[in-house]
Amino acid sequence: MKKSILAIAVIASVGMACFSSCSEAEEATTEQTAEEVYYCPMKCEGEKMYADADTKCPVCKMDLVKD
Repeated sequence: MKKSILAIAVIASVGMACFSSCSEAEEATTEQTAEEVYYCPMKCEGEKMYADADTKCPVCKMDLVKD
């Protein structure tokens, strides 16, 4: 009986640790996407985003547009 309770407590602790670390990762991702990002209108490199609007697409040399 004591082993069952201990196993449940360990599983619950691990689950709570995973849940709290996942929510922190989502917050960091939200902060990163809040910055202005730019992309190639021709989608030469798929969904690749750039932080600097002054650069041009390395493939087609078009100006990047704001997302």
